[in-house]
Amino acid sequence: MATEPTQQGQIMAWSETEFWQPELVWREGAAVFAIAAFHAVQYQSDAFRQSHMVFPAEVQASVSSRQAEYLAGRLLVRYLQQHCGLAVLPLLAGADRCPRWPPGQIGSLSHSDGLVFAALQPAGLAGQSVLGVDIECALSQQQQQLLGTEILSAPELSLGLAAGLTENAVLTLGFSAKESLYKALYPQCRRVMDFSAAELVVITEQHFALRLTQPWSERWRQGGLFRGRYFWRQHRLYTLVLSDDETDSADLMLART
Repeated sequence: MATEPTQQGQIMAWSETEFWQPELVWREGAAVFAIAAFHAVQYQSDAFRQSHMVFPAEVQASVSSRQAEYLAGRLLVRYLQQHCGLAVLPLLAGADRCPRWPPGQIGSLSHSDGLVFAALQPAGLAGQSVLGVDIECALSQQQQQLLGTEILSAPELSLGLAAGLTENAVLTLGFSAKESLYKALYPQCRRVMDFSAAELVVITEQHFALRLTQPWSERWRQGGLFRGRYFWRQHRLYTLVLSDDETDSADLMLART
């Protein structure tokens, strides 16, 4: 997959392996997850062509850091497609900038300061019918003050504090968990929802569960439950939402213990 560097006068050819590298890959159920690091300073304008990647016009018009982020995400998705034995097809975006996953595939993608987090699974399988991931740095004090009451209700905050988390950790978890849920459901419901549209009802050392407080679509109705997992790695919080209550009530009960 890498392009070996070659000398062209005084210009070194772009190297895919110097630009990005997968750091962690694991499977949970039908889904495969991966974290990769990328180095925006290694990005070159010819990188899309050399990587055989589609270079959309709207991305070409963006700043180089955005181009690097976009390319890193698509390289990781291609890596997961190969890892899963799925068709290697481009991941394009719709008018709403939401990724349009190729036929037969369900996935999710998140970026944060030189890191990309992605998940992929075959579509149409029983169980794990939704998939969402998110990366976040811990919320700043200013973000806490501005967004705290929007992200979590008082009972949700109390739930996290009772689980042994600090206030900052609970708020960051609430923000990221709800982002993961939104990324999981938006491709199907196409509705913009705020933080109050779901509430945390379970928080343990590594798991959480969210309940919809209002209907998101005909399928995703008020009261629907979704399980998720979270972990801290190198000062960033990673969250993932895997499935709905129709298929994972047993796992949700385990999360309560």
